[in-house]
Amino acid sequence: MKKISILIVTVLLAVSCSDFLKEDPKTAMSPDKVYQSVTAYKQAVYSMYRIYRTYYTKSNDEIFLTIGSDDINSYRNEWDWGQSDKFHQSDGISRLEDAWEGAYFGLLRANFVIENGDNVPTNSVTEEALKNNCLGQGYFQRAHWLFWLAKFWGPVPMPLITTDIGAEKRSVADIYDQVISDLEQAVALLPYPENQEAEWKTTSDGKSFSLVPHKGSAKALLAQVYLQSAGWPLKRTENYAKAAQYAKEVIDEQARFNFGLVSIDRIWTGEAFFDEETIYGVPFSSINTGENYTMHVLNDQIEDEGGWSTNMADLYFFERFPEGRRKEVTFQTTVWVKATEAEIEAVRSQYGSEQAGWPQRNWNGQTYENGEYTWENYDPDTQLEKGDPFYDVRDRSWRVQVSWDSPRTLRRHPFYAKNRFDDCLSQHDWKTRSLNGDEWASGVLQRWMRYAEVLLIYAEAKAMSGSLDQSCIDALNQVRARAGEPRGLAQLGDYASAQDFQRDIFDERGWEFCGLEYGTRWSDLLRLEKVEEMNAHRLSNEVWPDTREPKEQALVNQPSKKYYYFLVPAIEKSRAGLTDNNAETNPIEP
Repeated sequence: MKKISILIVTVLLAVSCSDFLKEDPKTAMSPDKVYQSVTAYKQAVYSMYRIYRTYYTKSNDEIFLTIGSDDINSYRNEWDWGQSDKFHQSDGISRLEDAWEGAYFGLLRANFVIENGDNVPTNSVTEEALKNNCLGQGYFQRAHWLFWLAKFWGPVPMPLITTDIGAEKRSVADIYDQVISDLEQAVALLPYPENQEAEWKTTSDGKSFSLVPHKGSAKALLAQVYLQSAGWPLKRTENYAKAAQYAKEVIDEQARFNFGLVSIDRIWTGEAFFDEETIYGVPFSSINTGENYTMHVLNDQIEDEGGWSTNMADLYFFERFPEGRRKEVTFQTTVWVKATEAEIEAVRSQYGSEQAGWPQRNWNGQTYENGEYTWENYDPDTQLEKGDPFYDVRDRSWRVQVSWDSPRTLRRHPFYAKNRFDDCLSQHDWKTRSLNGDEWASGVLQRWMRYAEVLLIYAEAKAMSGSLDQSCIDALNQVRARAGEPRGLAQLGDYASAQDFQRDIFDERGWEFCGLEYGTRWSDLLRLEKVEEMNAHRLSNEVWPDTREPKEQALVNQPSKKYYYFLVPAIEKSRAGLTDNNAETNPIEP
């Protein structure tokens, strides 16, 4: 914590240079200047979003924090992810420290914005509205990071001013109370999207979307917080009704918030940075700035294709996933492997020895970092499916597409296809996805929360608050209809009780948000105390060595509440005298 406080002056005043969140200050900012105008105050707001680049991109922290969930696993012998995957943690690894410090940097930057809002002079109604907007974003971001910390670590220090370098832990109950209070402030202060600052807006398909949280975003996050608090460890079941209330308010004003469901064929194609599905997200991309701004947790490259296979789909989870269009766009079920000599010779005999006539994938003559794929003499929509080889100019090798379970693949796993596509500024068929240098390191917009979750929060919370009715079914069916799966729509008569309905929602949320969508599946396992149950089903305790034979690797520790919370980083124990939290002993109090 002391290390963080020392850096406050430098890091809190850092300004993003994104094409989306952009300012052009003529002089360097300093604490004695920041309060002189609303325009100067707005500069402090930009620093809150820089954290999503500086600390939450470099180590794939979310993989580390949530890979213990049942939908995903790692190649368990590799790096730090395997520790979380096998429920065997060390407090001395860098990813744990990065995840902890990243959240606290975000928290302290939000504190800076909040505590200095009263010092900002305003000279008009417009300036007062802008100041409130900035202040509301501060409350939103502080709530976001406190909520994140409490879910993963339990009782933790909760500094609410930038000069607080103490290490006294606060209870989970205290932290949730603060989160709710901050979000209520955010709801009151943030504008509707139509009143958002012009430079904080973007247009897609003729609609305007806010690039920063607005009133609807705050209400949606409140609904999420109330739902989480209704389960483990607080078990404030009365909060189901509050979760339903706020989710309903978002649904009722859906049109004004520009919220909605994107078609299943478009949601993961990268056609737009912001769309109706986005409740709030981070709009940065290295394509535009030359820096890695977003968390690239979903963009892992398959080892056969030159990556690390750091996150793969669990086989039991994949097999239970309902067939249909949602399954097709959620998982990458084909792998590009090196072609055999016989396959290569067949192509050469057809096209000749000159490379210019070969079926290939080119980079349009651009640099590796900024290349855009172009298919030449090759139709990926048909020839990939047929298994025809093509020459990949990037790595100078012949490739052919095979099924994930082919003996020719190294890992014999399906992978997650979310946010995996060719150029993130162009429209491409999701089936031809592979990553260039920018997309692997950055990707496109990262949606921290989607409108589909608001619908499912309402459905579950309304039912669990004692009112399982047709409105719950209608909310669920919006998501199910978009999924395009053969199960059909739900009927009210299908459920004997609210608990029966909640089990269906748990499955639906798992299928909709699987694959590391910002810890949503792990959060559900925690609040419903299903970590042990669902991990017992996992079929992915294996690695596939070059022998192509499965080799079972048992978990080091069996999942239990002892492992629900992460360890406190060793450096924080040494620096501030903090201790680990054992959720088996007391999940709420320090």
